[in-house]
Amino acid sequence: MVVTLTTLAAVGFLAAGVASIAADNLVVAVSWTAAQVPAADGALLVGGPTTSTLTVAAPTGVQRLLVFAPAAVLCATAVVCGVLLRRIVRSVDAGDTFHRDTPRRVATLGVVVLAGGLVAAAVTTAGRLTALSPAALGMATPASAVAAPNGVVDVPLTALAVAATLWVIAAVLRRGSRMHADLEGLV
Repeated sequence: MVVTLTTLAAVGFLAAGVASIAADNLVVAVSWTAAQVPAADGALLVGGPTTSTLTVAAPTGVQRLLVFAPAAVLCATAVVCGVLLRRIVRSVDAGDTFHRDTPRRVATLGVVVLAGGLVAAAVTTAGRLTALSPAALGMATPASAVAAPNGVVDVPLTALAVAATLWVIAAVLRRGSRMHADLEGLV
């Protein structure tokens, strides 16, 4: 069951990545803030934070790879998580729920989930910066009404929450392993 889910997740992420490489145009989600722009009547128009999509026609190979990279990172994360989960399930199936390696594997699973989410977010930011560079857009400088893109990486809150939950479970399992060892010493 775990192997099947891992395989499905890896194939799904890989398919999304291959589709982004094969596409004629790349669609990139963009967040930007409009700067102050004088209107015809002398007033200043001030824009707020906006999310849009940018279509990059005839993307370069680097742009295609940077759009594909987050899917590849998530695919690799899913495979590593599947391998760790399989080891955990094997020890449980063998009848040793509180095997001494299980807490370490669950904690490692949390680290892998958080690292995979952070790396995917960083690569996504790098891809957006590359797609929005003035050279990629064919401009000498960024448009005056749009602030230049920044390199801020959004922290993936879902990955952080899943990692924290796994670390709590690892702590509980660590305590259970100690209790299990103490119980075996008494019997």
